[in-house]
Amino acid sequence: MSGIYGLSGSGMDIDDLVKGMMKTQQAKYDKLYKQKTVQTWKKEAYNDIYKSAYKFRYNTLTDYKLQSNMSAKATSSTDSSVVTAKALGDAVQMTHDVSVKQLASSAYLQSKEKITRGDSEARAKTIENAQNTYIKKAQEGKADEAQQAYETAYNAAISTNPDDEDAAKAAGNNAKQAFLDQIAIDVHDDAVKAGEDAGKAYDQSTSITLSDIAGIIRPSDAEDTDIALAFSIDDGINGKKYVKYTYKDLEDGKTLNDLVSDINKLGTNVQASYDNNNDSFSLYNKIGGENNKIELNIESSFSQTTSDGKTVDYTVGETAMGKSANFINNLHLAQYNSETKELGEAKSFTAVDGKYNSIEQTGKSAIAIIDGKEYTSESNSITAGSVIYTLNKVSSTDSSGKPESTKVTINSDTDTIVKYVKKFVEDYNTLLDQFNTQIYAEYDSTYLPLTDDEKSEMTDEQIKKWEEKSKTGLLSKDSILKDTVNQMRSALGSIISGTGNDYNSFASLGITTTDYTEHGKIELDEEKLRKALDKDPDAVYKIFVNSTDSDGEPGIIQKLSDTMNSALAKIKSQAGTTADVDDQSYVGSKIDRLNDQMTTLKARMEKQQTSLYKRFNAMETAIAQMNQQASYLTSAFGS
Repeated sequence: MSGIYGLSGSGMDIDDLVKGMMKTQQAKYDKLYKQKTVQTWKKEAYNDIYKSAYKFRYNTLTDYKLQSNMSAKATSSTDSSVVTAKALGDAVQMTHDVSVKQLASSAYLQSKEKITRGDSEARAKTIENAQNTYIKKAQEGKADEAQQAYETAYNAAISTNPDDEDAAKAAGNNAKQAFLDQIAIDVHDDAVKAGEDAGKAYDQSTSITLSDIAGIIRPSDAEDTDIALAFSIDDGINGKKYVKYTYKDLEDGKTLNDLVSDINKLGTNVQASYDNNNDSFSLYNKIGGENNKIELNIESSFSQTTSDGKTVDYTVGETAMGKSANFINNLHLAQYNSETKELGEAKSFTAVDGKYNSIEQTGKSAIAIIDGKEYTSESNSITAGSVIYTLNKVSSTDSSGKPESTKVTINSDTDTIVKYVKKFVEDYNTLLDQFNTQIYAEYDSTYLPLTDDEKSEMTDEQIKKWEEKSKTGLLSKDSILKDTVNQMRSALGSIISGTGNDYNSFASLGITTTDYTEHGKIELDEEKLRKALDKDPDAVYKIFVNSTDSDGEPGIIQKLSDTMNSALAKIKSQAGTTADVDDQSYVGSKIDRLNDQMTTLKARMEKQQTSLYKRFNAMETAIAQMNQQASYLTSAFGS
């Protein structure tokens, strides 16, 4: 607070006087601050324990409930080139007879030869139309549009000889010269340069136009929105999906790459691709099996639902249907045989009385005989009796034509089980260490939290060491932690009834507590565990997981889970789960009350300090006035 100190000549340090008179109140405030800090640190310590216990309960223990871990199985096959297997935890240890009659395959069509371009009449018409457009646009000074028209003609020209690069380029250059001869000096400079650079179009032949392949010439009476090319694709699951292009779409230069993209966006299991290097188009159904297919159809009409839910009807004219059939036929799509690794004859559309046949290729389902029973699958993976069989090759046949059998044997995977038991011992001891560190730490009440004033008189290293001591032992001998550790030790010492033999406890598996000075930590006798597994491969699973549905009691993992559930609930009630003080926990509420007390005391201290400064201000003012009066009197009488 500002004042007029020093004007009176009193020589008093008012700030120091006020600070001294506030010492009692400041000490009360500092005491509340230290209490609040201690409770905040306690909350943090509880929260750390809670996080570890939660992870142990919901992550760690889950691994030890899995039969695939605690009763792991190993498999072997007498001919892994035919079949391999993976056994689940509940698979019976035995030998299975497996014969593979057929492997699964997906429907797969691809070009058997290079793609055929449209007929020469269509290409000639394309060139002629492009020439006329080029001349017109160039004369109008529209260089960009002229260049686009030129490149259309150039592509059409080079497609006359797709198998002969030199001849194709020559055809393109002839088209270029024809343009230059016709438009002579009327060509804008940029248009001339576009013509000279048109050779680049040849290097972009991956973007081959759909109209070139179909041989489409737009009729003079065709509207932009009329369908020029359309067909449906059916994958056997999602129904028919339609691919359609208008005359405007094709004139905009739709290519095979656009077709690939459009097919792959249909939402079917059929994926399209185009191999530019080999000029090959393919369709592949991602899912195998006889119920999955690739079926192509050409129809005179169809309906599609728009994104806003409206149904739109489309009509495909006779000419467009014919060109659509021509387009598919020119792709030369043939069936791939996954067994012979060969392509069959190319499939094609033919029309009878205006209707076109379907092009269809179905997948194959895997067929295997396992222990005398026939199984089928869409993939080359079959699960039977908790064993997952992977089919790799069709079985050979004997002299009578009967498929030969491959032996698949299921045994206990002792090494994997031992690995998980070792990991359990490590995980349990890690959590126990965290609990015991808090329980057995000594609390030294002389190391209370530091105030800012106290810190100002210390170095950073001194502050760090002091606070480490202050935080040590805050949960010393905590009843929640001690009860939890006792329950954990009790769970591990349980006798599990209903296992069917003498292996009914951790001790029988070789898991025992260490020296008492380690406060309940456990250790594993691996040799004893392996002997137990030799006699009863399911011994570990029974003791760890013993189902509550059986006549016996829950396994040790369930007992530990129950212990953790209880601990988590108690810790949450005591200190919450985060730093938030408004969590209705005991410690959180205590911190909240201390905050209120500190706020109230702080306000009272500020009011008292203001009052003291006002009183000292008044005193200084009075002394100054008295000094002035004394000076006046001395001056008056002295004269």
